[in-house]
Amino acid sequence: MTDTRTGRFPIYQAADRVKTVLLDHGFAFLDEGDGDEVEKATASYATFAEPFPINDENLLKLRDGQTVLRPRVLPAHLGRGVTAPCKLAGFGRVYSRDELRPMRHVLELLIAGEDAETQTQEIFSAIAQVLYSEPDLRENDAFFGPVSEILRNKTAIGEAPAIVAVLDVEQIAMNLFGLPSIVDLYCNDVETLRQYADPADAVGEPWACKAIDILRDMGYQETMSEVLYPKDIYKKMNMIQESWDKNNSGYPLVKKLGDKTALRTVLTPSTEQILADNDKAGNTDVRTFEVSHIYLPRENKILPKEHIAISMGAYGPGVNIDTFREDVTAFLEAMGIHGSYYVGSGMATAYKWNECYVVMDKNNRYLSANCGQISRKAQDNFGIGHTAFMANFELDALRDAAEGRTKSMKDRMKDEIDRD
Repeated sequence: MTDTRTGRFPIYQAADRVKTVLLDHGFAFLDEGDGDEVEKATASYATFAEPFPINDENLLKLRDGQTVLRPRVLPAHLGRGVTAPCKLAGFGRVYSRDELRPMRHVLELLIAGEDAETQTQEIFSAIAQVLYSEPDLRENDAFFGPVSEILRNKTAIGEAPAIVAVLDVEQIAMNLFGLPSIVDLYCNDVETLRQYADPADAVGEPWACKAIDILRDMGYQETMSEVLYPKDIYKKMNMIQESWDKNNSGYPLVKKLGDKTALRTVLTPSTEQILADNDKAGNTDVRTFEVSHIYLPRENKILPKEHIAISMGAYGPGVNIDTFREDVTAFLEAMGIHGSYYVGSGMATAYKWNECYVVMDKNNRYLSANCGQISRKAQDNFGIGHTAFMANFELDALRDAAEGRTKSMKDRMKDEIDRD
């Protein structure tokens, strides 16, 4: 670690502190924030005995109601291989039809064994002391209770005493940083976020954490955006929406939520909005990044293909296409990808036509990455008053390239993970 790296986004920083405690107490993580968030409508179930049933009307349904954005993290990972005693955890986003707060970040725990309740209290105390230097968690930080019968039936914990706990990471983050509201928590103003600078390494999926810490060391600030996009977001960023381009239609909700109609297929519209918000706030030197899920619809498949994507954005004094590409190259080198180069492309209309590039590896294979100057039309639509730049990557493609498994452009575009 370094003393100059930027801090993690407050929600992730709070989660990392709790995850460190859980790992120290012997928990095994079944999901570190990289698990699939879209599941079949019948996949989830109540993990508590009472009183937390799944409200069908409150689910965010997709694909004609055949799939949903998950309401819980752990159920998808629990099966007959889970036996007592055990200490299992999952971290990530869960969703509901709450127009003001459809997305929440939670840590879910399953503790099974003769001393389950005692262990739960000990772990809560250890978490509280790391967060607040107090012996108890604050109000609304967490709740827990006995497991449901269906959870016992889905696993092999038998009749062993068992506790399920849910920690509300957003509430914890607001308490930890003294933030008065969820609006303040989701602020992406880089000047505000700088006050949360913390050199601690990211905790979670190794390759995602590697990317996060490299970008933090480069002075890029981690941000967070919504996974639901409004209908015309791609037109706003100047992407041409042809009828054949299923990606630009998104993975649709059955019933829109406010102005949101579909799951995102790329992070870059959020990157542009964050740059615009910083410009509006008067910030003149801005470098941001996000590492998060995208959801790609698949022909004749119910479930989408989910990726962890990475997006970089920047504007400010001394930032031009050459310096930004130098940053992209430095990021790839630090990820273990050497000899990458750029090929100009006029196909991606979200970028300025003569400053748009696809990124290739030293073996002339596409890295599922692109970068360039944001198009003038997109800058105007979003209200970015500076010449701005962005880049987009897929984490699995970078990992494959670093480990010598880079696929050809044709193979990567055809490749699908068959989850149905």
